[in-house]
Amino acid sequence: MTTPTSPSPHYAAAHDPASPNLSVQADDILVRAAEGGLSEIRRRSTGQRLGALTMRADATAHLTLFEGRGGFCAIASTPAHTRYIGLPGSEIQVGGVSVSLSGPFIQPAFVTAPARPHPVGRQNVSPYAMILGAGMATRFEPVSGEFTQYAKPAAPLIHGKSVIRLIAEQLTRQGFHEIFINTYFKPESLKAGLQGVDGATIRYIDEPSPSGTAGALRKILQAPEQFAGYLDLARPLLIVQGDAFSNADLASLMAAHVREGAAVTIGCMIKPDEDVDKFGIVATNHAGADGVSGQVQMFLEKPSLEVAGPHRLANTGFYLFAPETFPLIEAIYARKLAEARQEAIADGKTPPDDVLLDFALDVFPDLLRRTQAGTLRNAAGEPMAFWAELVEGYWSDIGNPTQYIQTLRDAYGGYLDVTRSPRDADYYDDETGACYWPGARQRATVEGARVHGNVIVAVPFDCPPS
Repeated sequence: MTTPTSPSPHYAAAHDPASPNLSVQADDILVRAAEGGLSEIRRRSTGQRLGALTMRADATAHLTLFEGRGGFCAIASTPAHTRYIGLPGSEIQVGGVSVSLSGPFIQPAFVTAPARPHPVGRQNVSPYAMILGAGMATRFEPVSGEFTQYAKPAAPLIHGKSVIRLIAEQLTRQGFHEIFINTYFKPESLKAGLQGVDGATIRYIDEPSPSGTAGALRKILQAPEQFAGYLDLARPLLIVQGDAFSNADLASLMAAHVREGAAVTIGCMIKPDEDVDKFGIVATNHAGADGVSGQVQMFLEKPSLEVAGPHRLANTGFYLFAPETFPLIEAIYARKLAEARQEAIADGKTPPDDVLLDFALDVFPDLLRRTQAGTLRNAAGEPMAFWAELVEGYWSDIGNPTQYIQTLRDAYGGYLDVTRSPRDADYYDDETGACYWPGARQRATVEGARVHGNVIVAVPFDCPPS
């Protein structure tokens, strides 16, 4: 399949940029007629050419040009509701519409297979884990959100399984089998992908509005009777992000948490110099046996190399909390709410009934001050550490559609311990590079679609049968 530079007989009709089959949801994108029946897609501000499209007079597909926090893309939607999402470096022909976006083929993150971590074990210190599943994930649109009716953690990733299901399976294999998940946006899509996870008990806390990354945990701590079984107040709790794919050794992370007598332990991975400014960096005293792990000194948010100095540990969002921190989390929230209410009263406003509580913004700074002052102690009266531990394995923050495709190519390209099966042809095309959600490959065949490059073919959640 080639980029449309001149109209083929099949797509010979000149395209009217005002066509009802085209919509533009991007302030800086314009479509203008060009020679030979093509329409060019350009940036309004710079004139940069982003791609081209043609559209037959009898086109049945609808094309949306979309630009959000996750970048620019084109979405071709068919009468059967199939969504063909093309990123820069993609070509789509379906339903009388042909669109090509300029850009490189997204490569795997690894040019050679990374060293395999040692076999991951199973810990038995605590079975309790929380997966953060309530984020809005606006950087992931249109792969999640209104176009597909999926929450970001619910998006299918490998073998047709959702991101959050792969996380839950990994947790269970490592001994974290009592799992609770907070939900907010499109919770039904998230729960559907979690049915029947072997060996796991999965509970939910459905939030009517966002409460912050630590908000759901705070609610459980404040009402243990209402959330019986979610948490054992005498055991550590593991918290993981619901939108990151990893095979990290979390059992070893728990071992480090216990060994160091930590109040909080953060799992980290080393990032190269060129990526330091893309991540939250954790500065330690390098007291660990590996020379990089250690007691946390400070947090550096996407620092320059000069600011980062010798520190290269990136926060992966794996957090272990000791039971001693639970009452402090409640106290941190109570203080923040009281301050917000006092401020509102002073300004003549209605005092809030609730405030957001965030691990990074609220909980970590407070607990770090306490550990550095030596005032956070265990039952034996011993001071507890705020520890950062280097963890082994693969980790990908699926922050936007580009990172999503890159993660898929890491997995299906043989760079991870992912066993390929004949069924994977339904989910990933090695020849064209296109990614397919469950049922989408069959739909594309029926609809006569031709796709190539950085394309995600999606079927919206609860979509009626085609």
